[in-house]
Amino acid sequence: MKFKTLIAWSSALCLSGGLLQAQDANSTEKLEQKLKAMQEHFEKLIQDQQREIEALKKQVATTTIAAPAAATTNAVMAEQLEE
Repeated sequence: MKFKTLIAWSSALCLSGGLLQAQDANSTEKLEQKLKAMQEHFEKLIQDQQREIEALKKQVATTTIAAPAAATTNAVMAEQLEE
């Protein structure tokens, strides 16, 4: 009788151990999925910020090119008015 009880308990422990491993594997998969999603989101943010930086650089370049041209135009107009 004790032998049967010992077998029953050991079987129960083995089954519960397998169940815990399955739960660990499931939680590991969830963590891996979350990590992947966060990495993809992070990469998207970096790409968006790169695009914004490039757009701002173009605006600065346009402004610095347009400013001297406007100053030259203003100077020419001022000379014409003086004449």
